[in-house]
Amino acid sequence: MVVKNAEIMPVVELTKEECKKLRKTQLKILDFFIDYCNKNAFDYIVIGGTLLGAARHKGYIPWDDDLDVAMPAKDYYRLIDTFDDTDLFYLDVEERDPRTWQSFAKLMMRGTIYDEYVKQSHDSSKGIFIDIFPLLPTPSKKSVRGALRDIWLLLLDVKCFPKDFLRLGKPKRPFLHFLLQVAGHAAFFWCSSTKARKIRNTYLRKHSSGREKFINVGDNLLARCPADLFVGRTTVVFEGRKVSAPKKWDEYLRWVYGNYMQLPPEGDRVAHHFTCGVSFNEDAIKD
Repeated sequence: MVVKNAEIMPVVELTKEECKKLRKTQLKILDFFIDYCNKNAFDYIVIGGTLLGAARHKGYIPWDDDLDVAMPAKDYYRLIDTFDDTDLFYLDVEERDPRTWQSFAKLMMRGTIYDEYVKQSHDSSKGIFIDIFPLLPTPSKKSVRGALRDIWLLLLDVKCFPKDFLRLGKPKRPFLHFLLQVAGHAAFFWCSSTKARKIRNTYLRKHSSGREKFINVGDNLLARCPADLFVGRTTVVFEGRKVSAPKKWDEYLRWVYGNYMQLPPEGDRVAHHFTCGVSFNEDAIKD
C-alpha cells in the first residue's frame, strides 16, 4: 500500500491485487443483491458511474472503485423493512442502525473492512459495500415547492449529520458554509440529531410516492433528473453479467455526464472514494 498525504488520517492507495479483490467482493455483493431482487420482485437499476461503465467499458470504469444501484422508493423502503441479514451480507442503513452516517443504504459483506476516508469521524459499519439509493419523486428546484423542499432537507442534514459539516477540508464558500451551519442548528435547536433523523426519514417516506416531474437519486439535492428518464427497463452488460438499467439509459447518461463516451482528462481519472484501510473475506471470494 502506498500512503498519500491527507488532512486527518492517511489515504491509502490500494495495490493492483487489492483493487482486484475489492471489485471481486463488490461483484459478489451485487450478484446477491440482484438475485434477492429477482426472487422478491423488487425493481432496481444500475446508475451513475456503474451505468456509465457498462455503456462505455462493459464493466467498471478503469479508475472507479464502487458500485451504485437505485430502487423506486416503494421497493427501497420495502427492502429496508423486510430484508433479513444473512451470514455473509447485511444492510447498513440509518433506520436500522443509528450509528450509520449516510442517508441511503449500503449492502455490506461480513468479514471485510473498507474504512472510508469520509467515515473516520463516525462510529459506523465499515464493510465493503455497494450503494443503494432510493428514487424519490421531487418537484422542480425552480418551483416554490421544490425550493422549500431543498431548503428543508438541507437544514435537516446540518442537524442530522453535524460532523459532516465540520470535517475534512475547506469548503469552497466558507462564509456560506458557516451560515448554513448556524441556520440548521438554529432551526432545529429544540431536537437532537437522532430526533432530526427520524423527522427526515418520516418526511422522505411520506413524500416517496406520487407523480412529480423530477426524481432525486437519494436525497442528494444535486442528483435531480427528469422522472421520465427512469420509465421502463432494459438490460446492459456489466463485467459479464446482465444488469437492469433505465430504458432511456443513453438520455440519462447524457443528462448526468454530457458527452459520456469521451474520456475525461488523465488528471481527472481518479477514484472518488478514498480509504484509510481495507481487508477482505478471502473465503467468500475464492474462485
